[in-house]
Parts: sequence; structure tokens; C-alpha cells
Amino acid sequence: MRLVHPPSRALGGLWFAALLLASASVSGSAPAAGQAPVAPTPPPPADGGIESRIRLRPIDRASVRVLQITGASAYTFEGRVSRVRRAVSLPDAVHGTGVVVGPEGLVLTAAHVVRGGDVLAILRPGADEPQAARVIYSDAEHDLAVLAVDGPLPDRITLPTAIRPLTLSERLFATGYPLDIRERYPAAVSGELSRENNDGSLQVAMSVNPGNSGGPVIDADGALVGIMARRGEPTRGVEGIAMLEPLRFVLPAMERARAALGQRPPTFGPQERHIVRVMADFVRTTDERPIFEQTAVATLDLAAQAPPSYEAGAMVAVHAWNMQIALLEARNASVRDQLPPADRALAERLNEMAQRLAAWALDGAPYLSVNYSGLRGIRVSRGQPWVPAPTE
Repeated sequence: MRLVHPPSRALGGLWFAALLLASASVSGSAPAAGQAPVAPTPPPPADGGIESRIRLRPIDRASVRVLQITGASAYTFEGRVSRVRRAVSLPDAVHGTGVVVGPEGLVLTAAHVVRGGDVLAILRPGADEPQAARVIYSDAEHDLAVLAVDGPLPDRITLPTAIRPLTLSERLFATGYPLDIRERYPAAVSGELSRENNDGSLQVAMSVNPGNSGGPVIDADGALVGIMARRGEPTRGVEGIAMLEPLRFVLPAMERARAALGQRPPTFGPQERHIVRVMADFVRTTDERPIFEQTAVATLDLAAQAPPSYEAGAMVAVHAWNMQIALLEARNASVRDQLPPADRALAERLNEMAQRLAAWALDGAPYLSVNYSGLRGIRVSRGQPWVPAPTE
């Protein structure tokens, strides 16, 4: 299930969190004379530290967003106040769900969720900070993939050691991140086991959406029974049907992934961490009228120093350009010369970064002009932050 950002989709404050503070009364006798009072120990968070108004189950806390960038499409808009025609780049972002399993903290997901991406990361429930990820095993036949992740993943599930026979019409439960790539908490859905298909996958009477792919499916006891693979095609009149890859395919895939991990454990460097932070900013702050964020500029400065690939450099270039345009719009300026000195220096630095990296990426990998169509616009603009009129 692939979800590509539509150009007309606005952000509208979708990134938020609420913090619930537990109150507790302290009882007991007063400390003896000269003895320092002992601070009360706060009760453990009901949700393991994840800031959600709704209590999450263990399977929900172990479920993560799997996010990748496959390109960036050029888009033009007219400033609401400046009335200047601008060109920006919107992310072609694909996302799905994964679940953290086993003592190694590997992420199990669907193979099609992580196929063909340029930058790959996961985000834990409620988190804004992405963690770089890498595919260490993929099984295209059964649509399964396993990821190694940069950094700890404290919430995880244990895989069953034996396969329990399922019963027709047994109720199963899925969790995942459907539809909006920027939602911070998983959504739950349930349905009845309908049948075993000829290819060994299981059919479930369950309504799922793009983004659910790769998510865990559990039984009433919370034990994993499979990984969500795909849904019925609505354009063909199929509704309320989903397919999952059962545990009998999952367990061998995990064994092969562990063997691959032992032979060649992946390493993650600082630049990969900077790049996935740019990706998270790119997805979060960019729509047809990108929003200026000072924190995004600090991340861009680090990521621009030595991008690990031409694709990563292309993403940094288009996001730097977007931040320049967003700064101009935020200050209601048509051109950089109209900005106050500090803002003008910042806009010029962002423009230089975008121009330099766009030229580097296109010279080294000309094919990027297809998936990153905004690169050519940056290069031929000569730094002018507007779209020329047709007569020019």
C-alpha cells in the first residue's frame, strides 16, 4: 500500500501531543530530625512514557511508522499576501507500518513498503525524531521484509515459538498508521478470518487503508498471527477485505534476517541521522505553501556537508529551496533584498545550499531530474525565488 502526498494536501497542525501527568498523594510519617526529606517516587506512566490520551496496548507501542522518500515533485503556487508565483517541491513519500520484534529489536514489515526508496526511517509511536533504518532481509514472494534500525527500540513483542491453528471466523486485530503519514499514533481495526488463499496468505474481513501495510495482526490473546500485506482493490468493487502473510511465513523470514544480521551487522553514521531528520522535516513542513522552521535550517546545515548519496543530496537541495521560499512568504517579501539583514543572510545561505546541491546531484546522477523534478527548476532559476511569467 503506497501513499504519495497529493499536491493539494495542507498540513493544518497535524503534529501535536498531549502530556498526561499522573497525580499521587504521598503518605507516611515525617522524616526524623536532621534527616533530609525523601522526594516521592512518581508512578510509572500508564503508557510506558508514550504521550497519548488513549492507553496503548503492547502491540501498539511496538508498532512503528515506516517512512521513505522516493522523490520530490515540482509544484507552483501563488503567495497569499505577496501574490508572487513560487515554485517548490513536494515530497513523494511512501509509508507503512512495522512492528519491533525479538531481542535484537528488528522491525518486521511488508516488502513493498520499503521497495525502491531513497531514504528510509522509522518513527516510534508519539515520536517526532526519526531513526535511520536499513533493509537486511526481503522476501518478495511472501511480501515480508526485516529492518535494522539505528538506536534503541524499547517497546517490542516476542514472536510465538509455535504456530497455533486458527479457526474460521476467528476475530483478529490489526494496528497501523493508515492514510496520513504525519499521524503520530497507531489506529486499531478488527475483523474475522475469512479463509486461507491458494497462495497461503490469509483473507480477513477487515477494512484497512494505505499505510496499514506491514502492520502486525494479532489474536484475542495478543499473540502475533501475521503481517498485513494488502487490501482488496476498491476500484474493482472489492471492499472490507484484507490479506495478511501468516506466521508460518514470518518465522522463517525472521530466522533468515537474524542470520544476515550476524554475518553483516549494519552501521549507521552521523550523516544518515542528519538525512533522516531532513526527511522528517521535509514531510512535516512542506505542502503547497511550505512553512518556515528555524529548526529545519539547523538540520539542513548538517545534512548538506556530506550527503551520503546523490538522492539524499537531492532531497536536501529541494528542502533548502523550500525553506528559502517559506521564509520569504513568512516575511511577506517578494525577493531576498526586501528582507531584514539577518533574514536576508539566511535566505541567501539557503539559496546557495539549494543551488550547490542541485547542481551536484544532477551532474552526478542526471536521472534524478525524473523523480526529483524540482531540481531542474532550482538549477535554471539562477536563484530567483519566483516563477517567470510566460512572456519572460
